[in-house]
Amino acid sequence: MSEVKKYSLGDQHFGKSVELIDDGTTKHLLKPRDARVEKALGAFLKTLKQEGFPFLPSSEYVLEDGADWYKSAFVKHLPAKTSDDVKLFFNRSGALLFLSYLLCSNDLHMENVVACQNSIVIVDAETLINGEPEKSVHKLVGLSNSVTATHLLPVHWKYIDGRLWQTAGLFTDSPNDRNMLYFNSEVCQPYDYLEDITSGFTACYHFTMQHFDIIRDAVRVFDGCHFRKILRPTEYYAKFIDIVQKFPEDKRTIVAETLLAEAHKRDKRENRLDFMRKTLDKEVESVVRGDIPHFTSLYESRDLFCGGENVRTDFLRKSPRECVSERLDKLNAEDCEAQKRIIIQSLDAVRPIEKRVLQPAATTDPIRAAFEKLENGCISVISTQWIKLEAAQNNNLYLQNAGWGLYSGLTGILCAYAAFYYRTGNRVYLDALTEHFRSLKVFIDSIERSISISDNSGRLQDGIGGILNALLHICDLTGERVFYEYSVRLAEKLTPSFYGNCGDLLCGAAGLSLALPKLPETIAAPLAEVLLPKLAEFKPTLTGAAHGAAGIALAVAAVQRVLKTNEYDKNIIDFISFEETYYSSEKHNWRDLRDETLTGAYMNGWCSGAGGVAMSRKRLFALTDNEEIKALCARDLERAAVNLSSDTVMKRDSLCCGNASRLMAASCIGVKNDGLHERLCQAICADALTLVHLNDTCDHVYGLMQGVAGAGYAAAMYGDEKSGGMLL
Repeated sequence: MSEVKKYSLGDQHFGKSVELIDDGTTKHLLKPRDARVEKALGAFLKTLKQEGFPFLPSSEYVLEDGADWYKSAFVKHLPAKTSDDVKLFFNRSGALLFLSYLLCSNDLHMENVVACQNSIVIVDAETLINGEPEKSVHKLVGLSNSVTATHLLPVHWKYIDGRLWQTAGLFTDSPNDRNMLYFNSEVCQPYDYLEDITSGFTACYHFTMQHFDIIRDAVRVFDGCHFRKILRPTEYYAKFIDIVQKFPEDKRTIVAETLLAEAHKRDKRENRLDFMRKTLDKEVESVVRGDIPHFTSLYESRDLFCGGENVRTDFLRKSPRECVSERLDKLNAEDCEAQKRIIIQSLDAVRPIEKRVLQPAATTDPIRAAFEKLENGCISVISTQWIKLEAAQNNNLYLQNAGWGLYSGLTGILCAYAAFYYRTGNRVYLDALTEHFRSLKVFIDSIERSISISDNSGRLQDGIGGILNALLHICDLTGERVFYEYSVRLAEKLTPSFYGNCGDLLCGAAGLSLALPKLPETIAAPLAEVLLPKLAEFKPTLTGAAHGAAGIALAVAAVQRVLKTNEYDKNIIDFISFEETYYSSEKHNWRDLRDETLTGAYMNGWCSGAGGVAMSRKRLFALTDNEEIKALCARDLERAAVNLSSDTVMKRDSLCCGNASRLMAASCIGVKNDGLHERLCQAICADALTLVHLNDTCDHVYGLMQGVAGAGYAAAMYGDEKSGGMLL
């Protein structure tokens, strides 16, 4: 008789975890919770099958169950046997995408589905249906309640053994790839089967609209089911457990409470600690015990539960049942197409560059081509552990990261549209700018009454500093006063208190300083008084505009102009002198110091190198009355002009560190480079731009500093000094 082997799998809740039982002949799973969700899901799928629902996926089979446990069959990871299996698998993947969208599912990541020959199988339905949190921001974001919320699509990277891996239910590059289908010993990548996936999704969507009453009746099978509610990422709890377990037993409770309480106090408008007291107590108990806290919501209730105990009444704004009912009511042909486009774009985002399918524009006008790309929408994913994808309110313009920032969000797109309108006078671009600006206004209006200046709020990249500078620039380009009025409205929310190191133009509070000379003195002066000494004491270690001495010198000049002082002119001269140490007369450039091992590294971009230095010096020249500083600026502008008029072509085309930045810098200082302009315009129209992506997974990036918007901006503003070096 074979020895029975048991293996613990997954996270531990209430002192128990899932066990894999292997008797040498068969395998099954023993799960320490009731099987109501799994049995209800099986009944739901059975009803759909009887009604003719197309391409139904499968779910795990419950062998037997008790009050707080159940045994299920182990789902084997099996390859496809034929090409028909492959097609059916991806049709069913599309069906699963629709069903999970319909049921408002989340957390269907790579460990919760298994590829089994011709079907994708759900092996963990704990988060199959979700309610809407009381603190929901759905009115601000367009993708948080789309198909991306299911986690079946690639929108998250996760650290595993010190490396970032994609962990989506339909795509992973992790070695643990039981969710990926194999055929002839090769992985079937979902981006190669987009037509099969989207046809499965569309067929299910249309079936549901045509059999609405049947589906509404079928979902009632979930009455009485508890679904897991994930309050924090599991790895956060795991880190807390690791920290707490290092303390003596009598100290663990207070340490755990200190760590866990912070999240409930993060909203400055109100202290949610009292509101979430019982929830916090359960979290502390679990972490001290070494468990991952386990919360649930009842299908028909808005309350939050832990181990069957109600720990928060009316925790949800909408119950799971209400969310499903609302989703059913809102199904329509337009939404079907919108969700299908999101599926295509998110899977395209992980397509390797060498496998990219070019889609040339139907126009030879680079501005129009860039505009159409942006309006058609894109999802860009970046290598952060927990990334949020956002969209403009009309669900048309899909952006990356926080959604609003200058670097990669909506604000940067608006800058590009302003440039398109400025160059052409075509109202189409101004109308689109105005339409998308509504979403930004919703965001601005939602910001709390006061914002302390900090590294995050002032930064150009994704903070208030970037939005302020952009709004002022857009007003300058379009002549539309509303953008100035909103910049003032936003600036009024800033308070002059300060903490942290502001010595970084792109990622620090120094970015805010560039906007101050254009704002009313009553608003700008208190902010400048706080920023100026902080900026002046900065000790540069890098060259260039984004992170180095050139950017800080400009920031000091900007705040001095507001305060009508020249007290720190010597500091500006010292910053320029620091960069002079690293100037190469042979390269006509300033060395990039970000990697000390690359002693011969020279950038040519906005962020570092001749482009950024030139744009910084041009604006600095206009802000200072100091003749010595003006002379140094004039000298460096002549040096940069030699560099920027050359035929140098960079590896990337982006506005941050590529050919677009060279073109923009040349425009800013009055240098012509027609060859580079022609090359960039052709690349935009031919869909042949090479753009920086933070994870280098794909070059489908649509933001300003690293995407199509920036390339279009540079092309539109070529030959016009009003670009101002894109805010510098």
